[in-house]
Amino acid sequence: LKCVSAGSISGNHTGFGRLPRSLFMVTSSSMLAYFLAFVTLPGRGIAAGNDVVEALVKANAWAKAPTHEDALLLMQASGQVLLSKGSESRLNLKAVTEEAEDFRVLLDEVETPFYIYEPSLYEPRFFGSLATCSRKGADFMFLEQLLDHPMRTYSPRKASVAVIPCLFESYRRCTTTNHAEKPPSFMREYFLNPEDHPEDFEAIPWSKALDDETMKCLTSIMESKEYSRIAPERNIMVVADWAMNFGRTAEMSLFKDMTIGRIEAVDQVEAQISNRAAAQTQSRCTVVVPYASDIAYVEDFKALSTFEDWADRPNLVSFRFEDRQYVLFCQAKVCDGAYDATPLRRRSLDLARLLPGHSSINMERVGLAEYHEELHGSKFCLVIRGDTPSSHSFYDAIASNCIPVLISDRWGMVAQPMGYGKNGEIVGGMDISDFTVGIKEQLWMDDIDAVLQKLWDLSADIPRIKAMYRAMQRDRPRLLWSMPDSRVASLVLKSAEKCATED
Repeated sequence: LKCVSAGSISGNHTGFGRLPRSLFMVTSSSMLAYFLAFVTLPGRGIAAGNDVVEALVKANAWAKAPTHEDALLLMQASGQVLLSKGSESRLNLKAVTEEAEDFRVLLDEVETPFYIYEPSLYEPRFFGSLATCSRKGADFMFLEQLLDHPMRTYSPRKASVAVIPCLFESYRRCTTTNHAEKPPSFMREYFLNPEDHPEDFEAIPWSKALDDETMKCLTSIMESKEYSRIAPERNIMVVADWAMNFGRTAEMSLFKDMTIGRIEAVDQVEAQISNRAAAQTQSRCTVVVPYASDIAYVEDFKALSTFEDWADRPNLVSFRFEDRQYVLFCQAKVCDGAYDATPLRRRSLDLARLLPGHSSINMERVGLAEYHEELHGSKFCLVIRGDTPSSHSFYDAIASNCIPVLISDRWGMVAQPMGYGKNGEIVGGMDISDFTVGIKEQLWMDDIDAVLQKLWDLSADIPRIKAMYRAMQRDRPRLLWSMPDSRVASLVLKSAEKCATED
């Protein structure tokens, strides 16, 4: 291991005669050390490692690994497969590939130091009024996951990313009634009757940008010595709330030099059709973060869920939506060019008519307990765009082990989890195609029978659907904030770092 760390290992050292020399030109010797821990279990020795590499060479697996890190992933995965099946077993490359996907998660974990502006000094609500809230936001869980993280540094100068702990989103979730997670829609009523607000009209973001406590938190941090020691774009504040992208909040210049973790980017297209030009350049960087799912809050993650359980679910598909118009309003009328997703959502009722007794599709809101039960009784869950391309139903589906059926053509452009970028144009992000059924909006509207047949065929293709279910299990900790051992916070920091450092 000392030789590996020094980068001086050669073909004659310690039994590594058949290892490609390029493998040792890696940036992180800890990755190789991790592999060695697998293949040097008691009684096995270094020979097992050579067996792994030899099998991969024969299978031409190195050609499938364009980078050194990918090569190491293959080695790690192969080591696990070999050790689990015995040294005499032939390596199943398919099994190796599946294991490699699990190990690939490790590469996405944050490996850079980060700094947190002390919550007890700047955001007392974290330990106070918001600590007992049952609907904490992504911002609260982001902070909670990082407080005791091993990569946290208490020196701003040593940090690659700094976390702003101001809990704007949690304040909103714990004090308002927007349980449907829809964009602010009362702008229309406000302009029609400015003196007579609807019962649940919210001053934020239309007549006020931020609540007083959040504003106090932000200004105190920006005036601190610690803030001056960190490049502004390396500061990230997570706000998985719609208010961040609308009204006075979207127009604030306070965020122009920092990074904002938000549920959806506002690119040029979205900005033009909803008169939100300021939202496109509101912050220096944008990182797309998962919604805080209410379903995930009530999910029993300790309960063992198997593919067989999923296959026994009585309904093929589930979907809940409200009886309203799904389109963005600009003052008292529909925004020019805004996409009206109402027909998309109501098309699901036609699917329900084709599935008597095998679906749970309704145009009516219900309580959380009933919604939770419906999702758990369905194999597939529709995720149909609403006022904008993203939807909380994607994360509700993942929390319920329900395979998402995504019907939103612009999802990948503005809502890809962990995607990041400037001026609303995001790149990267998680590949959700392994466990998501993608349906084009046009096909959904033109041929609902073909969509239904696709779902029936997929549910009957056991090897394929089982692989999708397995992939969903693998990625749930990367998408659900409240899941035990969630890795969402680490992935968000990784994307924030990339956005701040890439041109």
